[in-house]
Amino acid sequence: MLVIEIDGIHHETEIGKMKDRNRDINLKSIGFDVLRFKAFDVLEDIHFIERSLSDWLVGKKQTETSPLPPQEGDGFKLKDWIQE
Repeated sequence: MLVIEIDGIHHETEIGKMKDRNRDINLKSIGFDVLRFKAFDVLEDIHFIERSLSDWLVGKKQTETSPLPPQEGDGFKLKDWIQE
């Protein structure tokens, strides 16, 4: 499963970077891959974004043995894993 983050300028601050790292760690620990893109790149170089997503998909097909992340229920709440 994939999470795509589009980062604005506030992600460039030390606090923003720390929150992003913590969020990435939490998401990865429950089975998500995280791709981050700068908002500027989304607006100005969409072909880079397209290539990056394509590369991720190709790599994912080659390593399709990853387990599914936990599902909501049985005490698991996704919001508990994601820090704002």
